[in-house]
Amino acid sequence: MVLRELTPQKFSCGWGACPAIFEDEKNKKYLLIGKVVDTRKHKLDMRVGKGEVLVEIPKGLLAEIKK
Repeated sequence: MVLRELTPQKFSCGWGACPAIFEDEKNKKYLLIGKVVDTRKHKLDMRVGKGEVLVEIPKGLLAEIKK
């Protein structure tokens, strides 16, 4: 799998443990790095399926990519 990082520079931290977004151009998918969120806290436990997780990323991360 070949990934291209789309994370805007102002969100990059250089050594990990920070939100990021990648694009898999072959399969036309995005991969996100963020904090795992408790699905029960947001009442989304019935929406998140087996093998899935709810991920939190800063709103500005996606807003910057849209530009």
